[in-house]
Amino acid sequence: MDPQNPYAPPVETADAPPPMVPDTGGLTLSEQGWETVTSLAKWMRIVSTFFFIGGALMALGTLFALVGGGAALSRSGGLGATGGAAVGVGLFVMLATTVLLFLGGAWLRQSAFHFYDGVLSNAEHALAQGFRKLRLYMILYGVWGILQLIKTVVELFTARGF
Repeated sequence: MDPQNPYAPPVETADAPPPMVPDTGGLTLSEQGWETVTSLAKWMRIVSTFFFIGGALMALGTLFALVGGGAALSRSGGLGATGGAAVGVGLFVMLATTVLLFLGGAWLRQSAFHFYDGVLSNAEHALAQGFRKLRLYMILYGVWGILQLIKTVVELFTARGF
């Protein structure tokens, strides 16, 4: 690796360490590949921890909205049909977000575990499991992102003044 440019591709040299080749054949990773995958797994565990914390906070917020909001509505006499629908949609979005945070966190953490396990034990099956979990995570948040984009565009064009 070029010390001047940390983003330069690795250079093949005669004194480079040979790739780690398991006795059973299959998975072959260089030292740099091993470091990259284990570093990725570490960051995936860190991000999944933030998802779990966010999911717990969102669950508490949903619970407080249900309990506190219900008590406030009973004292004020209710919201009517339109206000009740808006509150219901808001609670549904909070609950759906909570579920998505926990699902995404679980899949990301499982992926990180399988990546780390696959690299350390030279097990292709574990590495493949990690990619399957990462694929689920990417699909989940890709669909969620597209839905958020559609929602934003709809809100933009239905806002007053357009």
